[in-house]
Amino acid sequence: MSLLRVEGLSKTYTTRFTKSTVTALKNVTFTVDEGEYVAIMGESGSGKTTLLNILAMLDKPTSGSILLNEHDISKQTEKQRTAYRRDNLGFVFQEFNLLDTFSVLDNILLPLVLKNESYEKMMNKAEPIINNLQIQHIINKFPYEISGGEKQRTAVARAMITSPKLLLADEPTGSLDSSSSQELLSLFSKINKEKQTIIMVTHSTLAASKAERILFIKDGIIFHQLKREQLDDQQFYQKINETLLGLVKGDKNV
Repeated sequence: MSLLRVEGLSKTYTTRFTKSTVTALKNVTFTVDEGEYVAIMGESGSGKTTLLNILAMLDKPTSGSILLNEHDISKQTEKQRTAYRRDNLGFVFQEFNLLDTFSVLDNILLPLVLKNESYEKMMNKAEPIINNLQIQHIINKFPYEISGGEKQRTAVARAMITSPKLLLADEPTGSLDSSSSQELLSLFSKINKEKQTIIMVTHSTLAASKAERILFIKDGIIFHQLKREQLDDQQFYQKINETLLGLVKGDKNV
């Protein structure tokens, strides 16, 4: 049984002034198994960010359903969505989204504070994550005192603190230099091997090449998918580039 099932998902927006409609997603259907590492790729305006926002329960679909552990999260009230998002989903953003007035530790603990957990229980959950991500030396610092790579590790720790069923990442290497990007991608691979399910939206072929499966989205539809199978990172990287070139050319046989 799949962890995530997306069925017939569509999203249409109505423009504010002209009242014309724009279709961002069209009948998107796919599944993600528990422990999978899936990347979503596509050009700007392809619909990938809209898809991620809907999966993150930050937006609602016009039609279709999203089932997480067979629980339809697309039909919930806003209050239910907020609670379910907090308890079941983890988020890693391009711009980190850390609170500068909070220490690194306080940023990590914030999701548990919102759940009114005791300090002892919070620290019992935080300590192994902090040790695993090797950020013990910065937990008393503030976000403006640490590097971009350290900020992203803090964001990953915050995302993992609730033991989410699904980790969603939106261009997680977009604000990082090459060295920090490599470190983050190695970290994602590590936590995925520990059975964490990851869905990552990215423009980066390098980032995507670390995933096990790529969904290519174009004009609001899942146009193609690519599986790693027995390919190593370099071979998968090359295959992704070949596929992207074919998509640009409109080749339906990629």
